[in-house]
Amino acid sequence: FVNGVEIKIPFIQNESRADRCNKVVEAINLEAGRHGVKAEFNGTGVTLTSDGRNLSTWFNSDIEGISAASFGLDGGGAVAQVSRLTVGGNPILVADTISLNINGTPITATGATTKPNLALALQTSIEAAGLKNIKVSVDPEDANSLLITSKIPGSPFTVSAASVSSAVPANALGLNLATKTPNGYGNTNITAIRGATATSAGARTMYGTVRLISDPALLPKLPSPSGAPSAENLAKVLSNGEAFTVVAGTRGYTADANFSALGFQQGTFGGRSSVEMEPPKVGRMAFQVGGNANQLITIDLADFGKKGPITGDITGDVDTYLENMTNRINTRDGATAVLSKLDSAMDKVNAARATMGAVMNRLTYAMDNLTNVSTNTAASRSQIEDADYAAASTELSKTQIMQQAATAVLAQANTSQQTVLKLLQG
Repeated sequence: FVNGVEIKIPFIQNESRADRCNKVVEAINLEAGRHGVKAEFNGTGVTLTSDGRNLSTWFNSDIEGISAASFGLDGGGAVAQVSRLTVGGNPILVADTISLNINGTPITATGATTKPNLALALQTSIEAAGLKNIKVSVDPEDANSLLITSKIPGSPFTVSAASVSSAVPANALGLNLATKTPNGYGNTNITAIRGATATSAGARTMYGTVRLISDPALLPKLPSPSGAPSAENLAKVLSNGEAFTVVAGTRGYTADANFSALGFQQGTFGGRSSVEMEPPKVGRMAFQVGGNANQLITIDLADFGKKGPITGDITGDVDTYLENMTNRINTRDGATAVLSKLDSAMDKVNAARATMGAVMNRLTYAMDNLTNVSTNTAASRSQIEDADYAAASTELSKTQIMQQAATAVLAQANTSQQTVLKLLQG
């Protein structure tokens, strides 16, 4: 069942994994218009992708041998449920009867004279009930106890209404029911449900990632950071001078809501890098290193905050109560786990330092280059603008001599003209 739509797949015994997975893919995609989920064979199993709707899948665990792996949807890490049923109390009377329900099927056992025999009688009754995907055995540590185990990890079962009736009310024969190992789904997203139908409840729901994007850029366009969207979508996610705030509504954190599971996180995001930064946000700095508008060197500042990606694994629970802390060194395993997280954090710190060092080297190179350009420009200006004193003095003397010679010639010419006039007059 995918998002409440029943998918029927004709399985054949001993067929290959690839054939089985291709059948699952074909059957799911045939109804994609109804449930909004696309299936794809990834080489080892089936990958499901939603078109934006919730993704919830489940199957009927009452069918013998059927598991998440049957559909190519086993994510690994599933744990089989184990329950212990222990007979205790006073000596047993032949008339004592033990009763319980397993997956809604009533089970009874009677006629035994000892507790181990009553446990064996109960085992026989359970095996005769024809329950699917369940096995029962005597606890090797206690002959008075039975272990009820799921044959398929991730497919839980229920045991309820366990009781003992006796012809002698004073006989306090007891029946103790306990879960030894709880069922675990691991990384498997498909849910096993007994007697599943299209309207079954209880299946786990997977959500996609929600991304909120502010308005187009109000700031100069900056080069994209690592992991930014592709070039065709870049215009939609450039830096914006205005921050935006995400706040849950009045029912955002009630039992009926899934605010966090939907991928939302409360807080203020975006805005200029000078805005106060809180985890998991980071700031971005840009340095103008040239004469043109887009000659920039940028650096994304790593978040070293409590919930940041650098040290968050170590510092994420610093303000919680001691008993709620996950990073504790009071046990050998805990200390080993913390040391492993410290090693990982140090690797991230070193990577951040390497990034900053690389940017510093680029800035140093840009600074040295700009200094050389400035020095060469000043030398060229000086060579162009400064006067050659010797050449200028020589040119000045030459000009003065030529001017004086011209004046003397002109004066001599004037004197000759006056002498001719006097001769004519005489």
